[in-house]
This record gives sequence, structure tokens and C-alpha cells, in this order.
Amino acid sequence: MNRVSTSDLLKHYYPCHRAVVKAAILLKSDPPLKARLLGEMAAILKLVNRIETIRETSFVKLVYWLAYAAIGLLCGGLILMENTRLHEAIFFIVVISLMMIFLISLISDLDNPFGYGDPMSAEDISLDVLTSAVNRMQAAH
Repeated sequence: MNRVSTSDLLKHYYPCHRAVVKAAILLKSDPPLKARLLGEMAAILKLVNRIETIRETSFVKLVYWLAYAAIGLLCGGLILMENTRLHEAIFFIVVISLMMIFLISLISDLDNPFGYGDPMSAEDISLDVLTSAVNRMQAAH
């Protein structure tokens, strides 16, 4: 809910992780508990990274563009429409087809948001989280 930034959350995560690792070292006699503790810490970090990815990804511009294009085309078509039924049918078939094709490509992009190699991809998930994770790992060594 944007009350705490990801960097502030990670500042609290790492001391907690160090404490859990120290506790895991002391739990020599109980390997399942040790594995569960470390697994939970990994799951928390995974969730933090996923939340950061969701926060930083914006599909709003594309959705607004789709809405404005649909409204503009439909209103323009209705204003310029003549009484001929053939023109009306062709116009609505073209507009609805274009919107459906665009919607299918949007769904395809949302289904595979890491399509940086695909030149037809419109919206992609930012890889900044991966870059910052690599930088944090390099800084830790």
C-alpha cells in the first residue's frame, strides 16, 4: 500500500535474515526446522521482490490509449455515418475487429510480460528488480 518503500523493507529484512541464519546454525540437531526457517525467509524475499515488480509496472497508459481510441473511433463513426446500411456494417465490423485484435495482443503481453525480445510487445515488466538484486548481491561480497 506504498506505506513502506521496498528499500526500507529490505533494510529491515537483512538484519532479520542474519538473525535467522545465526539461529539456523544453532539448530544443528533439527535440520527440518532449520530448512523451514531458511525457506520462509526465501519466500518473504520472493514476495518482497514480486511486490516491487507490481508496484513499478504500469499498464495504465496502454489501457487509457485503448479506451480513447475506442471512444474516438465509435463517436467519429457515428457522427460521419450516412443512412446506408453497408457503410454502417463495414464501419462497425472494422472498429470492433481492430479493438478485439488490440485486446488480444494486450492479453498476450500481460500473459508474457517479459517479452523484451519480441518487437511487437507493447508493455513489459521492468527488469530493474533483477538489476537491483544483482547490485545488492555484489555489494554484499
